Amino acid sequence: MRPYLDPSDDRYIGGFVDHLVNETSDQITRLTAYLDHGKAEVDKGLPSPFETFYRTYALAERLDFVASDFFTDELPSGEVVAFG
Repeated sequence: MRPYLDPSDDRYIGGFVDHLVNETSDQITRLTAYLDHGKAEVDKGLPSPFETFYRTYALAERLDFVASDFFTDELPSGEVVAFG
């Protein structure tokens, strides 16, 4: 267990555990609504996780997310295109 709890070790998982405790615990309260109405409907007014991420790390000027259909739409221009 020691290497997983030592911040100087490559196998350290403390950041992951902190994330689970601090960032995801409030989402458990939404579980019933997710199951009853669906996640998209419940989170309709919230920013997407991608928007939150790139605003938090001041990446909004450098990144853009485009929803499209790979098979029918033209690819957006850019230096890097990621699919996921």
